[in-house]
Amino acid sequence: MVYHARFTRCYTHGAFTNRLSRVVYDAPGTDGLNTKGYYGGVFDGRYIYFSPVHNGALRHGIVLRYDTYGGLTNATSWQVYDASNTDGLSCRGYRGGVYDGRYIYYVPHYDGTNIHANVLRYDTRGVFTNSANWQACDVGNTGGLTCKGYVGVAFDGRFLYFSPRRSAFATYHGHILRFDSRWPHRIPSEISGGSCY
Repeated sequence: MVYHARFTRCYTHGAFTNRLSRVVYDAPGTDGLNTKGYYGGVFDGRYIYFSPVHNGALRHGIVLRYDTYGGLTNATSWQVYDASNTDGLSCRGYRGGVYDGRYIYYVPHYDGTNIHANVLRYDTRGVFTNSANWQACDVGNTGGLTCKGYVGVAFDGRFLYFSPRRSAFATYHGHILRFDSRWPHRIPSEISGGSCY
C-alpha cells in the first residue's frame, strides 16, 4: 500500500469537472518529518487539522495543520506537531477528529501494535507546537467496559460521541463512548464526564 500527502482543494464556485477549479499540494516532508497518511480533517474556523494514521513506514502521531489564510501551495501555510508520545501514552493511528469550539479531539484506533483508547486533545487557544497545549487520556475502561478502537466522532453542541469499531483484531463491539465537553475540568480522564454504553 502506498501512502501519500497530496492534498487537493476544490474551488466550490467553479465547475466541479473543470481542472482549473482544483489545486493540489504535496506535503510529504513538512518540517522535515514523514507527513504522509492522514484520515480526515477538522476545521476550527481558520486552520484544518489532519488526523494522523500511517506514513508508509509506521503508524504515527504527526498532526499536520494547514492555515487557510495562506496559499495552499505555500510551504509556510503548513505546520506539524508530533503528538506520538503525549502524556507518556502511545498516540499514534487515529481515525478522524472533531472540534468543540475550543478543543480538537482525535479518535483512537490502532497504534501499530495495539488497538487503543488514547484520546488525543489539542487546545486551539494555545500555540500548536507547544506540548503544554496537548493532552492524552486512556479512556479504555470508562464505565467498566472495554472502550477502544473507534472510527469517527460526532459533536452535538455539548457531547462528543465516539463511533465504535473493534477492541481487538477479531472482536468488534458496540460500546459508544460519550464525553461531556461542559464537564468543569474538561479533561477526558474525569470519568464523571464520560460514559460508555
